[in-house]
Amino acid sequence: MAVLGLIPARSGSKGVPGKNVRALGGKPLIAHTIEASRQSRIDRVILSTDSADYADVAKRFGAEAPFLRPASLAEDTVPAIRVVQHCLDWLAREDGWVPDAVFYLQPTSPFRTASHLDAALDRLTGAVDSVMSVAPVTEHPLYAFRPKADGRMAPWIDAATRPERRQDLPPAYAANDAIMLSHTAYLQEAARTGNLVTNIDNFSPLIIEPPATLDINREVDFLFAEFLLTRQMGHA
Repeated sequence: MAVLGLIPARSGSKGVPGKNVRALGGKPLIAHTIEASRQSRIDRVILSTDSADYADVAKRFGAEAPFLRPASLAEDTVPAIRVVQHCLDWLAREDGWVPDAVFYLQPTSPFRTASHLDAALDRLTGAVDSVMSVAPVTEHPLYAFRPKADGRMAPWIDAATRPERRQDLPPAYAANDAIMLSHTAYLQEAARTGNLVTNIDNFSPLIIEPPATLDINREVDFLFAEFLLTRQMGHA
């Protein structure tokens, strides 16, 4: 099976400007995803970016950056599937290469490892469309509340019907951005609907644990990631 690792890294981040090439643990943020991808069973690792500077950084760490993404596909409102389809179209047209499966690897998950990627590949059988990473929730949805019109709070579900003890709660998981792996045929169909997640019934969950679940989108996330890396290096 031919596998593409696609790393989207536009230059116009608003939450943390320049985050995709900001140094984390002594290397640009995108380098962590590139290195994990190159250590896995992924065949080609490609950066999709609108920045020549980002492309140069990616190449320095061993990724391909054979094109620059047009500005129309580099806005924060552009759906992920359009970025994927742009890359697939370019590869088919310019290289004559169509992968069997595609990882969509957001560089904001720097603690994702090659082992996570290979585990996802092991789960991508013919019976599923995609593999998505999930993690146990830290706050169970059965204990969620909503504001009432009068300003008071009300439970999302009848408090009398939920378990009193947390030990009796059913398992609950939340998706995260560490892993999204799909058959190319599924992606081509998803491109027609405009949504990467079109049929979650045929998704296989890959359960991962922190710190692989960390997604860097705020300044505090960067600070926490630096703390974790420092701790890891101190125990190496």
